Amino acid sequence: MKKSKKGKDRAQIHTYWMGSWCKGGKTYSYWMTSWREGDSVRNVYLVSCAKMEQEVAIQRARKIMANAQGYLGIP
Repeated sequence: MKKSKKGKDRAQIHTYWMGSWCKGGKTYSYWMTSWREGDSVRNVYLVSCAKMEQEVAIQRARKIMANAQGYLGIP
């Protein structure tokens, strides 16, 4: 696994962010998370912002990432 300049595994570096899109004059917002898996970046849709608060979305993102790492065999 590649290491970043700061010495952390690149798979451990992840971000949480809010995206939005427009349809029919209405704007929809959603929570996303992303992290590195090898040389690629994995982006995962979490939930609509209308359905979930930011802190709950972050907890959900951490669980999803932990499950993905367990599947990949990353300690």
